[in-house]
Amino acid sequence: MAQNKLSAFDPKLLSGFRGDSEKRETSSYVHDKKRLFNWDKRYIELAAHVATWSKDPDARVGCVIVSPTYGRVVAFSFNGFPAIVADCVKLLHHADKDEKLDRIIHAEQNALLYAGREAKGCHAYIVGKPVCNTCAIMLIQAGIHRVVAAAPSLDGAGKWDKQGRLALTMFKDAGVEFVPIDATMNKELIEKYDLPQKKPKTPKKTSLVELDECC
Repeated sequence: MAQNKLSAFDPKLLSGFRGDSEKRETSSYVHDKKRLFNWDKRYIELAAHVATWSKDPDARVGCVIVSPTYGRVVAFSFNGFPAIVADCVKLLHHADKDEKLDRIIHAEQNALLYAGREAKGCHAYIVGKPVCNTCAIMLIQAGIHRVVAAAPSLDGAGKWDKQGRLALTMFKDAGVEFVPIDATMNKELIEKYDLPQKKPKTPKKTSLVELDECC
C-alpha cells in the first residue's frame, strides 16, 4: 500500500534545515483581535482571582505572565511577604504602613522571579492596583512586550497614581505596549473578588514586644 503523501518522510530533512521564526510569530493569537480580546478577558479574570490569595489588608494585587506564542501561563503571583517569612497578622495590620510596605514584594516582581528568562516576549496582566514605577522597570528589563492593567488616575496626587503615571511614561519610552483595563470591568472585578482599594482605618499601634510574640 502506497504511503500517504502528506505523511511521507522527506529525505532532504536529514541534511538539516533552517528554522522559520516568521511562522512561529504568526502563530501567536495576538494577530487575531477577536482571539486576543477573549484571551485578555480570561487572563485578567485569572489575575483578579490570584490577587485574592494575598493577605495584605490594604491592597491585593495579582499578576499573570503569559506567552502569547504558545498561549500558556508562564507564571503568576500576588503581593505579600517573601517566602518562608510568616504572614504575621499584626505585621500585616501594622500601624506603620511604610514599614509594612518595605517588607512586601509586589505581585509583578514575584511573578517575574518565577518566570525567569521565560518572561521575555510575554504579556503581563495585573489586577488590583496600577503598575508602579519600580515594577515597570522590572517588566521592561525582563523583556515583557505588553502590559494589561488598570490605568492610574490622571489627576491623582497620591503616591500610587504618581508612580503609575511614571510607569506608563517608561513603558512608552521602552516600546512596551500598554492596554488599560476597561474602567467598568476593573470595578466589577474589584467588587467581585473583594479587592481592597481604600485606605483602612489606622489600627492600634503595635509594640515591638507584641510583634515578637506574634512572629
